[in-house]
Amino acid sequence: MARLAYPALLALTFAGAGCAPAETVSNAETEVDAFHRLYDQSQFESIYYATSDRLRAPGENGRFLRFLQVARERLGPVVSTGQVGWNAHSGLGVTTTTLTYETRFLHGSGTEIFAYELVDGRQQLLNYTLNSNELTDAMIDATAAKQLDDAEAARQAQGNSSVAGPASARR
Repeated sequence: MARLAYPALLALTFAGAGCAPAETVSNAETEVDAFHRLYDQSQFESIYYATSDRLRAPGENGRFLRFLQVARERLGPVVSTGQVGWNAHSGLGVTTTTLTYETRFLHGSGTEIFAYELVDGRQQLLNYTLNSNELTDAMIDATAAKQLDDAEAARQAQGNSSVAGPASARR
């Protein structure tokens, strides 16, 4: 009997939100497909402007867009993807759906986590997470290379300033 109570409660929760869990997940899956198409075409602003107002918080535009650009540059387009999990929750007038995908890109792979919220009958991206060892390694390599370049530039600047000192200091 307790087993029936939970599905019944879940069904009532989603009925109050205006959609069933299967419909909510299906709609979010459609949004993930659209996200991947836009990502492959490097249309990051289109992805950004289709997101939830909460993701488009002031100051977040550049960070999210840059993350998508770097991911696309380092990993390349999506080669294949498959959903490995989902969760749908409705409460306090908000319905959220989280989908997890294992995705293979041209130059690596990763786990993508898409969180959507239902706003006016439409799924809007609330959060996007990409966990990829190849992307992390590329970012670490880029950071290390920049630090080495900065250190070399600082050494050269110090060397040039001592050579440019007074003639008595050079003797």
